[in-house]
Amino acid sequence: MIVCAQILTLLIPWDGLDDLLVFKKILGGEEIMRPKIPHATPDITDARWNKIEWCWSVDAPRRPSALMIMDFLTRELGALIVVFGQIGDGKSSVVNLLAGEEKANTSPDMGRCTMCWKEYFMTFDGRSYKVFDTIGLQHPWLGIEEYLEAIANARNLITRLENEGGIDLLLFCVRAGRITGVIQNNYRLFYEWLCEKKVPIVLVVTGLESEERMEDWWTRQSQALVKYEIFVDGHACITAANKLSGRAQEMYEDSRRLMRRLVREHTHDRLERCNGSDGRKGGDGWFRKVIQGPRELLQGDRSVGKKDIMDILTQRCGMPPYAAAKLAREFRKTGR
Repeated sequence: MIVCAQILTLLIPWDGLDDLLVFKKILGGEEIMRPKIPHATPDITDARWNKIEWCWSVDAPRRPSALMIMDFLTRELGALIVVFGQIGDGKSSVVNLLAGEEKANTSPDMGRCTMCWKEYFMTFDGRSYKVFDTIGLQHPWLGIEEYLEAIANARNLITRLENEGGIDLLLFCVRAGRITGVIQNNYRLFYEWLCEKKVPIVLVVTGLESEERMEDWWTRQSQALVKYEIFVDGHACITAANKLSGRAQEMYEDSRRLMRRLVREHTHDRLERCNGSDGRKGGDGWFRKVIQGPRELLQGDRSVGKKDIMDILTQRCGMPPYAAAKLAREFRKTGR
């Protein structure tokens, strides 16, 4: 927490004193006074300063454990969530549903309205979140350049989030209907290829405002998901269509409550349940291991050729050979 103190106050604790003198001051119970703005950043809240003082307590049993600090920082910094899916499947509407306000632009004609991934900060149920809305995927046969652009943007986002500690949750948006091979390919591309099955994933089924009971979709389609080998940690059958009237608006509010509960359960609550065990998805440090999979495949292990990468992209992710070849060349050229 000393690093946190320096970042928040812009001051080095006991600056100019040698280590022995600092040690004596700490043992003597001398406290560091909380600086006043402008000598501190606006981010130095009461909760954060209290936690810093707690860590500096001379009474060792009173100091928080590493897990307690990790949980506190997770709550303060916010869980990182990535939303992905096909064009028109309601990704941006799901962002707005979670936020409780119109943060993301939505497209009424189901065209592509997210040209690059966009970041949205939101707070609900006392927790903070950073939600990343990715470029909508489309079938590669309908526009190969747009398809490859979407994948490249997703890769760049994941690389960036590696430096921020890793993704905490994937939200896979699918519009209500039959499960198809395209849905399976998108699932494999993001969940299996880019994140190596290491990130908790929730399936979000949109467009169910005309259903008598939205959960009925899951009852009808759950076996099809198994057939297509689409396995998720949770699901939400919802409507993300806002500003309707009567029962449809009630369904929208129900959908918001369901989505927020699932997001909390698979981010902050998951960390608390795991309590630092290793055999789990999510949690501290896992993503640095995840990112090494694709990176070692494409960079570190030069025995892996372009053909091997193409085989994975074509056979497992259903990518056309010419698209896989172009993407494999780009991946190996950039080395990431």
